Amino acid sequence: MKENIKVVFNNATKKQIKEGSTWYKNAYLFCNKLAKHHKIAVDKVIQLCAVFSPQAKWEVNKQILEEFLLNKRSKFLSRFQIKRATEILNNQYHLLDVSKGQKVNSFYNSIKNKGLGQDVCLDTHAINLATNKINTVAEKSKIWSSKRYKIFQESYCEVANELGVSPQQLQAITWVAWRENLKK
Repeated sequence: MKENIKVVFNNATKKQIKEGSTWYKNAYLFCNKLAKHHKIAVDKVIQLCAVFSPQAKWEVNKQILEEFLLNKRSKFLSRFQIKRATEILNNQYHLLDVSKGQKVNSFYNSIKNKGLGQDVCLDTHAINLATNKINTVAEKSKIWSSKRYKIFQESYCEVANELGVSPQQLQAITWVAWRENLKK
């Protein structure tokens, strides 16, 4: 697993490394801009961004976030997501207090820390590149267990330490490189 992560990192282009190194910082800046525009705390916007993130591409996630902050709804959101987002805005809920979604919590922490923290956000691409294959639905369900998720996070942390980058930057750099290589 660690070797696969290293291979993807070592084969990343300068452009991919630059994009990945600043991905979470840029996401933070986007959230901060929206927070200022809507006069709400940036932490709330980051929470909303994380809540809206499952199964959404980044550009769609940003669109959903902007729509929700303007209209308190979006055609892309489930009732549960709208309820949770409304609770966040009304100070009735904080993502880290009750959420059991590891990916969502890690995504929140990665944006909040501008990519300089230890909490690795593992999505399908991050798991696939670590295992060096496109995993089936059955394989993915085994991977998403708490124990396995932690093993993947630890692998990213160990490799990041070896390479001298933050685990969140390593994840973002390899995520950018893996995704772009899939398109080829």
